[in-house]
Amino acid sequence: MVQPLWKTVWRFLKKLKIELSYDPAIALVQDAQPLVDTRAPLSLSHLCLKLKKLKLEEERLAVIDRDNRLLLERVSCIMRTRGQTEKETTAHVRGTETGI
Repeated sequence: MVQPLWKTVWRFLKKLKIELSYDPAIALVQDAQPLVDTRAPLSLSHLCLKLKKLKLEEERLAVIDRDNRLLLERVSCIMRTRGQTEKETTAHVRGTETGI
């Protein structure tokens, strides 16, 4: 706001042909305070969000969950049968039913 006002005054004085011994803009420059922007740069959320990476991570976690579920089923089967294989378990069950 000050700069356009000085420009207008300067033009007006030039029209009147009045010479100033100094440039009024020098006073404005000397009164100016140094300004350093120390704020962090603006981060846009849609640029920071990596959708492909999130999708790959979700797929990887789904595979891990599936593998963990299968492993848990196998371990629980082993715990129920006390370490016997499936063939041994069925043969033992058949033998007790027939009385052999």
